[in-house]
Amino acid sequence: SLEIGALKKLLKGKDIKKYLINWSGYYVIYPYDENSQALSEAVLKNDYPNVFEYLKECKDLLKGRDYFDNSTKKWFELWNQRNFENFKAYRIVSPEITDRNNFILTNSYYGNTKTYHIIPKDKSLDNYLFLLGVLNSTLLDYIYKKITTPQAGGFYAYKTQFLGKLPIKVVEQQRPYAEIVSKILQAKKEDPIANTQKLEKQIDQMIYQLYDLTEEEIAIIEGSVK
Repeated sequence: SLEIGALKKLLKGKDIKKYLINWSGYYVIYPYDENSQALSEAVLKNDYPNVFEYLKECKDLLKGRDYFDNSTKKWFELWNQRNFENFKAYRIVSPEITDRNNFILTNSYYGNTKTYHIIPKDKSLDNYLFLLGVLNSTLLDYIYKKITTPQAGGFYAYKTQFLGKLPIKVVEQQRPYAEIVSKILQAKKEDPIANTQKLEKQIDQMIYQLYDLTEEEIAIIEGSVK
């Protein structure tokens, strides 16, 4: 079996749900040190011999990319690796393609190209939890579907060009939101199918109030929810 030290848990888009990660069990070989520098073949061979042998077996499959073969990268590297520190940091993660806002908080998974990762400037835990509650709210889901174009099957693309247009309000008192979101996350962690609708509706009402919505506007938004 491959040595776990050279493997990272990999999130696919389908693994990410609202307030929940349903990990499908995939790993990725990530041959880099904590400074995001590629490991040498000697280190791979000595520290992770099974991983090294597996990569050698796949060497022919990794060839043939002219842009890569002509670069200075080692043959087993990724073309566009990410900063190791970013993967250790808390991130709000979303599927790239999904039918509604499905955001979750993690600091322990890597992601493939079908996942979208957000690291805010304010890295306090309360801010992460506040943002998670806002992004998963019925209001922001409604707004997102108004500023982007649905794809086949009623799915939407979650990318910077659209996410950057979302109106995120800055509030000083984030703790009330953070406490409720924490309860939702804990419930889902203990039981992935836990019913958290009551808590989610509580967040929705707080978000409506935060954005100064009228009863008529709330009725329109609630009426649009499938």
